[in-house]
Amino acid sequence: MDRPLPEGVRDLLFADAAAFRRMEAALQATWSAWGYREIRLPTFEYADTLATDVGSQVDAELYRFFDRHGRTLALRPDMTIPTARVVGTRLYDQPMPLRLAYTGSVFRYEPPRAGRQHEFSQAGVELIGAPGSVADAEVIALATAALQASSCPTLASRSARGFFRGLLAAWHCRTTDGPAARGGGAQGRGGAG
Repeated sequence: MDRPLPEGVRDLLFADAAAFRRMEAALQATWSAWGYREIRLPTFEYADTLATDVGSQVDAELYRFFDRHGRTLALRPDMTIPTARVVGTRLYDQPMPLRLAYTGSVFRYEPPRAGRQHEFSQAGVELIGAPGSVADAEVIALATAALQASSCPTLASRSARGFFRGLLAAWHCRTTDGPAARGGGAQGRGGAG
């Protein structure tokens, strides 16, 4: 008997699943080359940890449930809050800056809209303890390199690279006409950190 899925979730089969894994591997390889270390975070945590004042919208979208002891748990709605928890409770004594990378499913109950899922994948990096525009520029350059490595079609155009260069100019970061300015210098920064 074929059972339908709940609204907002989907199966990823065969070629699509393989393409997803290739993209994830390309992202991880790029992040690793730049000195970002992978962390794996739990799919659910105490709801109080995930429900923050800064994320009242996300708080309203949490999937909550109770464990057998009556404690309120929730599926993670994003990866940033759990990453901050790990840094504050387990990595607080590590030398800064911390370069962390993650991928995983996140869950949000949002009103139904075209193309919106209640379970979706999130991939990202956190550069913690590195102040200033140089740190911002590193993350932007890394995002560009990671999207290029994953064959993301939205970065295939020159206008996207122009957008990132515009951000750097707005932050008064020095750019050059070399490979990094053209979006090709990411590999030269491998192992940073």
